[in-house]
Amino acid sequence: MHWFITISIFISIPTISAYVAIGANLDGLYDWSRSLPYVNLVRQSRVWGSPSRPWDSNATFDPITGWPTSDFGMVLSTNAVDMGGTYLLNAQGNALVTVAGGASAGHIANKTYGSSTNTLSALVIIPQGASQIMLSFTNTSGPGLQNISVLQPGYDLSSKSNITNLMLTHLSRFSIIRFMDWTSTNNNPDVNWNDSTPVYWPQYTTPKHNPWDTIPLIVNQLNSNVDIWINIPFGATDDYVLNVAQLMLNQLNPTTNIYVEYSNEVWNYIFTQAKANLQAANDSVLNHGDPLQLAYDNSTNSGYWAFRRTASQIKRISDLFKTVFGQQNVGPWKRIRPILAGQDVNPIVITQGLDYLNKVYGPPSTFLHGIAIAPYFD
Repeated sequence: MHWFITISIFISIPTISAYVAIGANLDGLYDWSRSLPYVNLVRQSRVWGSPSRPWDSNATFDPITGWPTSDFGMVLSTNAVDMGGTYLLNAQGNALVTVAGGASAGHIANKTYGSSTNTLSALVIIPQGASQIMLSFTNTSGPGLQNISVLQPGYDLSSKSNITNLMLTHLSRFSIIRFMDWTSTNNNPDVNWNDSTPVYWPQYTTPKHNPWDTIPLIVNQLNSNVDIWINIPFGATDDYVLNVAQLMLNQLNPTTNIYVEYSNEVWNYIFTQAKANLQAANDSVLNHGDPLQLAYDNSTNSGYWAFRRTASQIKRISDLFKTVFGQQNVGPWKRIRPILAGQDVNPIVITQGLDYLNKVYGPPSTFLHGIAIAPYFD
């Protein structure tokens, strides 16, 4: 499910006024995305490459901190409309810095290095109309550098951990933001909480993803009351789910409602989560005595077992969020709103899940806020 629109219209007579509430997905983080959500472009850069080929991912880095431990290159932005401007570069350590791609790609100005603070500072000048920014770092003093930031034009170091004003203004127009792509839900390998990306990691792109902490960071700064929709990774353990719930309780504005979905399109076999769900359902029924009662009606249809397993997982997530937010705050029109998702053109995905919950656990409204149907349109 890549896009969704929720529309509500309130009409008064005789004067007609209309309020249309629209939700949107926030896209994933890539160097080729034109959203440029972070002030610090290092967040959206690719894995460190070599100085001569910044895109080749061949530089070494510290597995604990994520910072490069050798000379390296960075791909900060590609496929952009116009990256022209002056960017502020800062880093811990010293190096020879060049803009990859030759003189026409840009140049470095006002480079300084303070030995007492071991801090490098420079301006990265990119010409108007440029579609990319790539930097090369050689003769690094570490070797490698740490605490690298490349700030978009108009920002200083006090804003280096923030989202751009343009993105915050844009997102404030919506009534609900879905973070499915933002947290790289599709094909997400996270299982344990320590598999998720820590905030301190330099880059939030593949093989990492945006940290969960960035959701409150964004939403708490919006100039309107915006709800959120989050997607729990397919393989997430109970501890992982509880950590997400606790983080949202501790950091998110308490007036923000939270829609919660299990993974994304678990019925769509182009994604690894759908294949894994079918395999898990089969394994549960055939090899483990059917503890989830997926074949409660003696059905031998493995596809039905898979649809029912999806329902069992959002019920599990609902129960876990109740332990953090309290049972009274989870369910229909409560702060936590679990969603069972299916497919518009194949309603049996939903009906199998709802029937399963009703027969095995009781009324679905005990666990769910509602359903989602994934309509696609041009």
